[in-house]
Amino acid sequence: MVKKDKIISEILKEVSYLKKNGIKNIQFAIFNDYVKQAFLDFIKEMPEGEWAVIGGLAVSTLTKPRETQDIDITIIGITIPKLPSFKRIRPSAFEHKKTGVEVELLKPEVINQPDELVKKAIDNAIVQEVNQKRVKIVSPKFLIALKLERALQKTREGYQDRTDILSVLETYGKQDLSDLNLPQEQLDLYKELLS
Repeated sequence: MVKKDKIISEILKEVSYLKKNGIKNIQFAIFNDYVKQAFLDFIKEMPEGEWAVIGGLAVSTLTKPRETQDIDITIIGITIPKLPSFKRIRPSAFEHKKTGVEVELLKPEVINQPDELVKKAIDNAIVQEVNQKRVKIVSPKFLIALKLERALQKTREGYQDRTDILSVLETYGKQDLSDLNLPQEQLDLYKELLS
């Protein structure tokens, strides 16, 4: 009976985290068990350093959780190590061998963002501990900044990024992006999304 009570307590704790807006432990922001397994294997095999979680997983960690089928990581200035639990499927993408979940290691040029912006995003990331490893998650300000470029596109992904930005704004309010030297087109879109 004690074990059952403990399990129920843990489930209730996780549900409580999921209902909250705002920063939660990244493990509680992953709904899909396959994505969670791939993420845990990734952080076990990837050395700590110049990388941070972006994309849907960052949005779920910072705001209302949403489903994501892959893991997006931004990196700068590092050589990608051998990741035994993954196989390379594209120059910047790996597939988790057990689950088939894709992990993309996105350099600034892949996400069409300046090195300086990505470096600032990583340096100012929120740090959480997961299985005794430090995991960086981009902050709300930088999540918005990194999503604005693709949000300009009139594609499914572009509209998803707009929705993600709106979710961050709903949770954290207006973010001051004036010090990031973003292109005027991105700043115009940001102003539009604020209204």
